[in-house]
Amino acid sequence: MDLTPGTRLASDFIQRRCSGVERITASLIRTLLDDAVKVNSKRDKEDTAKLLCLYVYMKLFFSSSRETISWVFMRYVDNLDTVQNYDWTAAILNTLTGL
Repeated sequence: MDLTPGTRLASDFIQRRCSGVERITASLIRTLLDDAVKVNSKRDKEDTAKLLCLYVYMKLFFSSSRETISWVFMRYVDNLDTVQNYDWTAAILNTLTGL
């Protein structure tokens, strides 16, 4: 996994949930989660899963300030079918140990 900051991903998810957002913060994710769980469509369920992943990554696995997370993580959660293909263990270890 390449976690170096890059350009912002232009995906439907970002356009739908994060249009005009400069930084992804914990409070933003909580607000977006509140909005996503109010609707019961398949798209909203997928968005909820993506937002939950981002929140866990921010708070547990890739925490720095614990209040913001890089846009780079969007590329890894944007397609839920491919999330399992990434080496999350190595990425988390490298982040926590500073490698």
